[in-house]
Amino acid sequence: MAAARLAKQLAADARKRQKAAKPALNGTEGKSAARAAKRFGVSTRLVELALTVLDHGAPELVQAVDRGQFTVTTAANLVKQGAKSAHPSYHFETQRQAVAEIAAGKEG
Repeated sequence: MAAARLAKQLAADARKRQKAAKPALNGTEGKSAARAAKRFGVSTRLVELALTVLDHGAPELVQAVDRGQFTVTTAANLVKQGAKSAHPSYHFETQRQAVAEIAAGKEG
């Protein structure tokens, strides 16, 4: 999750730079997720999955990943499953229920 947070910051910095019409500094070219992944020694795909959780996951799910109760991949799968739902509140409720079950010691 830390790499995803870094990727978000790198992307925001790049947007500011681009808006100011400044060229990229040496070593700052490329996708922010790839740059963050390299810095943290993880795959770009893992950072992209973590970004999905940060951007679309319930706050409780993000916190559960931060605490190590869910892997990034499992959390991203929950987010993607809920995205297929027609109602956003159901989407978050499903995530919250999964977090509550893990917190209560149930396997799921």
